[in-house]
Amino acid sequence: MHRATSSPGSVRYCLSGGVTVLIDGTSVEIGGPKQRQVLAVLLSRLGTVVTISQIVDAVWGDNSPSKAPVSVRSYVTNLRRVLHRDGAQRLHSGPLGYRLELLHGDSVDLLEFEDLARSGREALVRQDIRTAADRLQAALSRWVGPPYGELADADFIHADAARLTALQDTAQEAWFDASLRLGLDSELLPELEAAVATSPLQERLWGHLMVALHRAGRHADALLAYDRAREVLDREIGSRPGEGIRALLAKIQAHDPDLRAAQTPSTREEGAHPIFGRDTELSSLRDTSAGLTMITGESGIGKTVLAQAAFTSAQAAGLPVAWAAHPAGVRLPALWTWIQVLRQLGEQLGPDARQAVIRDAPGVVDALVPEWNEDPDAGRLAATGFALVEGVVTALRSLASHAPVLLVLDDLQHADAETYDVLILLVAQFPTLAASVIGTWTFYGDGRPMNREGFDRTLRSAGPGSIHLSGLDRGPATELIGSIIGADLGPQVAEKVWRETGGNPLYLQEVARTIVESGPDAPVSRTVLGVLDARLGELASETHRLLGAAAVMGAEIDVAALADVLEVPVSQVHQDLAPAYLAGLLDEVGDRPGDYRFSHGLVRDALLARQDIAARSVMHATIARLGALSVATMAYERAVALADHAWRAGAELDAESAVTIINTVVQRALGRSRYADVAGLAERAVQVCERLSPTPAGLEREAMLWLHLAGARTILDGQTDEAAGVAIRRAFEIGESTKGRGYYSAVAMHCLMLCGTGRIDEAEAIARGLRDEYESSGARDVGEVSDLADIMISVLRGQVDRLVAAGRHMMTTFPAPETVLDPLHFFHPRALCWMAMGEASRGDEAAARGYLAEAIELTRSRGDGFSVLVNSIAEIEIDAILGITDGTAERAAEVDKAFRAAGSDQWAAVALIIRLWAETLQGSATDHGLEAARAFEEYTIDGTTAATSLLRCLLADIESHHGRRDSAHSIIAHAERVAEATGERVWDQMIADRRDSLTSSP
Repeated sequence: MHRATSSPGSVRYCLSGGVTVLIDGTSVEIGGPKQRQVLAVLLSRLGTVVTISQIVDAVWGDNSPSKAPVSVRSYVTNLRRVLHRDGAQRLHSGPLGYRLELLHGDSVDLLEFEDLARSGREALVRQDIRTAADRLQAALSRWVGPPYGELADADFIHADAARLTALQDTAQEAWFDASLRLGLDSELLPELEAAVATSPLQERLWGHLMVALHRAGRHADALLAYDRAREVLDREIGSRPGEGIRALLAKIQAHDPDLRAAQTPSTREEGAHPIFGRDTELSSLRDTSAGLTMITGESGIGKTVLAQAAFTSAQAAGLPVAWAAHPAGVRLPALWTWIQVLRQLGEQLGPDARQAVIRDAPGVVDALVPEWNEDPDAGRLAATGFALVEGVVTALRSLASHAPVLLVLDDLQHADAETYDVLILLVAQFPTLAASVIGTWTFYGDGRPMNREGFDRTLRSAGPGSIHLSGLDRGPATELIGSIIGADLGPQVAEKVWRETGGNPLYLQEVARTIVESGPDAPVSRTVLGVLDARLGELASETHRLLGAAAVMGAEIDVAALADVLEVPVSQVHQDLAPAYLAGLLDEVGDRPGDYRFSHGLVRDALLARQDIAARSVMHATIARLGALSVATMAYERAVALADHAWRAGAELDAESAVTIINTVVQRALGRSRYADVAGLAERAVQVCERLSPTPAGLEREAMLWLHLAGARTILDGQTDEAAGVAIRRAFEIGESTKGRGYYSAVAMHCLMLCGTGRIDEAEAIARGLRDEYESSGARDVGEVSDLADIMISVLRGQVDRLVAAGRHMMTTFPAPETVLDPLHFFHPRALCWMAMGEASRGDEAAARGYLAEAIELTRSRGDGFSVLVNSIAEIEIDAILGITDGTAERAAEVDKAFRAAGSDQWAAVALIIRLWAETLQGSATDHGLEAARAFEEYTIDGTTAATSLLRCLLADIESHHGRRDSAHSIIAHAERVAEATGERVWDQMIADRRDSLTSSP
């Protein structure tokens, strides 16, 4: 399979089936519907400038809000945060608008699809069949759904989406053509069946199916496929099959040798997939000398593949073989199974064998294979009833007397009662009958066979030879995935695929193909949808409606909650879901009797993929309304899910209700220090706020949400994160009209970001303004933020007396907030930590430990999880400032681990540097210089300058310890230049001590 090569940090844009982004193969969050639409607009005009007005028109149409241009700028900033994480510039701004460019290693799945589809068709025209098949298969692997997904009908993309869809139909048909020319047949059948189910009016697909069936030895099924095509065309468009497919039918009926594939001896081996994880079952089938072996399991589990392996093996050994299929949804003549078997065996064994059957069972010949009669007017009566059933067994015994035979009866659950009667009588003849019979029977999950009555009758005949197939274990499943993608998918993704598919080989193959190029969040493949749609299609409309609603609600089905959403009695829900359980679409939840879960994650995905987006939005809104009153008290995970419903409801849920729900969950996430949740939820909440009319209370709430988003982003992505800066500016702009706590909180966070990037003089100017305002107004919020600004500035300037004075004034005049919901809650313990570090910088360890103890006690009393981590990093920073190494490495290792678990890699990098420094000075034989330098790069990747001189002093110590004095001199010189440029003089003594040590040492 062709796969795009990529470079580290490369971005892959996936537009087939939806708008998603992968970085280094991992799916990343790109925001809500509007933000995805902005990205889609930029991708649709890749490499060209798109004006803001064009983006507004494409995203909002004639209903654009007044703040739409501001929202576009915010969305672009958010997209930059995602796309520029490796430091490369992809999304450019200009005087006219924005331009998105592909860098080396970046790719777009639909562009690759188009290029591969065209080159594959060109190769097919010049008769380079292998190249054509490879390129067309690679093209189709990029296609997992309609271009741009739910945006496909948007005006700005509609024409291009229609063109690409037509190209996909052409590429699929061409791939089948090339594959058949290469000699593949049975391997193509699942995909051909799915293709004709999806596009039943494409006659060439029906023709490919007929050829594949004929070559696979399933002559009767090939003829039946023509009948199916004829019925569909007549029913749908009132037309008969065209000349091409009628000519193909004539060739199949005549066994025209032109239908054989011109293949090399290795062609089939190249095209066929090996069978994974079924060695025991294969051995059992091949060792069977005579009797009935029933292979059971759900659709796609590998029953037919296993039977095909035995069939091919017997065929290669020269045994007469027959394959009888039973397609669902097609009217078949009585005893169709045995008509197929007799025709195939009679053809292979020749005229003498057919004449023997005419002598031994003439009534059967007249009833089932009258074409064998040389004298059709012999005047015999065709057998009927039990005489016919018994006669079929006699005919089979007669044929088997010429040579041992293998019969494969596929999908026996669809056979008629008379077929089961023959099978029961036939099994009674074993082992004196030189015949082996393999049957396949589909189950709807464990213990739930289709056509249970027929199964129970034949199961008694199968005896101990039955083989029930379950999903593949992890090992074989991982091997199968690897064989499809040609590389290691990674343990986490492989585990996810294995669990989602339940180890079902068909599902594993199809999901693996779709995620090769589209990532682990790719939509469900056409083949899987075809299998699941067939099962869903057998259910009543009410059951289908319940399943659709349940799919929107989640992976598990709380029957009582589902009843509330649909306003039907619980008993009715149980009654309507029972057929879905019997059909294997649902399993019971073991620890919650009466509740269900989807048997595969793919079942839920298929239901969602087939749902109308508007209907899904209505369902999300209903779920959100019902859960709104209990969102503050329900289990946290359910509350997060409810917030997701409120956001996905869109305009179907009034904006005030949606914001109230999401904001409540934001507050719960803050209480748990779940900052990734805070960031995601707050971002969604401010999107919904765009739909609200401005009120003072509403604006204050929106400002607070922007601040929560900013705080979470600084924790997760660094204290100078661009998206955090945008959020702070939005909080400032919104809060300026009310001058509430949200406004002054934004000012405080802005000062923090200025100090973090070396712009201390700018922060000083803001601090002076705050002091003046506080002196004139006496307002608490102003005074608190004024003190905070003084603390930040003085700790960096090394003005420890000013730092301590401002800190003490804030602690006594403005007590710390009682709740973590206050956006300034984390500043009080951090101020104490800064005071501790200031004292450490002038060598007063006792004062430093005292302030740190105050911070720890304050944090403990407030239950602030992230401030606990900040205290822990302050403790090891104090150790580093004071030159204490005993136990520091061990503490730093724990801090590093804790910050990475919290998703804050930038803070973790500081802990890593301190650990490496302490280990080095403790005499470690390992040279940590390179690792420490990389950690420093991780800390400064966003332009942070705060504390970099401290960290450079530690790096210089490591270099000096290993005798690299020139490198240590260079690092200290850089630290001096940064201190001079930024005014961050708190580290001057540390720098001077190291400079003097390096100068005085020999």
